[in-house]
Amino acid sequence: MAKVSKKSKHRLRTERRYAAASIANWIVPTAGALSALVMGAGTYAQLLRPAEATPIAAAPWLLAGGALGLAGAIWFGGPRAAIRVGDAGLAIERGGALQRMPWYAITSVSVSGDALIAEGKDDTGANCTLRVSRTKDVNVAGRIAAEASARIPNVVNLGDEGFGYDEQAGDIVNLEPLHLAGRRCTASATAIAFESDARLCPKCERVYHHAHLPAECACGAALSG
Repeated sequence: MAKVSKKSKHRLRTERRYAAASIANWIVPTAGALSALVMGAGTYAQLLRPAEATPIAAAPWLLAGGALGLAGAIWFGGPRAAIRVGDAGLAIERGGALQRMPWYAITSVSVSGDALIAEGKDDTGANCTLRVSRTKDVNVAGRIAAEASARIPNVVNLGDEGFGYDEQAGDIVNLEPLHLAGRRCTASATAIAFESDARLCPKCERVYHHAHLPAECACGAALSG
């Protein structure tokens, strides 16, 4: 098993960036088209119908419902999110902003239908869920499955599902070095005053104080001072 050392926190950290498509992305344009039709019908029935025509009681609801549906389609049909997978965990990139789930903060990696689902907390402590299509984003799903199985096997439940992928797919991105001073030890909550006091798990990137380093990380990796 991989063992942590004083040099672990200084190793080059990388991740792969994938411009991933949304799961079932046909749903958004279809919903948008239907909503536009409903809003059009509601607009005609409420505002444009001839004065002598019989009022339609459902017209306001058609207009409001269609407008809400169209707004939702525009919202969810925005720029596709890029997915990042690597040493720092999983990240969703939208418009240059990253929402990242470190490996140690992921609580579940599972499969539901066409989706591979990773759940946990992002690096701010907020709940985060990442869903990736196994058929549309084969390389993303495959790399997530492979890396999660190697790094955090205790929370991976993929059954007998197979995940083939091209290991060369995606763009390699170099990550900034970790700054560990000021963080707290996973085992003891002791504040880490100096970088030299920190020990980093090479698999899940949990951080420990050297004086409270357990024999094994919570992810299962062996640790040594």
